[in-house]
Amino acid sequence: MIAAIFRELFHRIVVGKDVAMDTAKQWDSDFKYRNKQMIRGLADRSVSHRWGNVTTWVNAS
Repeated sequence: MIAAIFRELFHRIVVGKDVAMDTAKQWDSDFKYRNKQMIRGLADRSVSHRWGNVTTWVNAS
């Protein structure tokens, strides 16, 4: 009886630790993806900002 209780407690601790580790890995992966998207957005903005300020001259002759 006591062995079954200890086995159940051990199982809950091990499973809980695995779930916590998987959650942390998923969060880290999401964080890295968001950083990549943010960097891409900033890069796109800087390129469009540069081209948005360019004045083109059209010869109307």
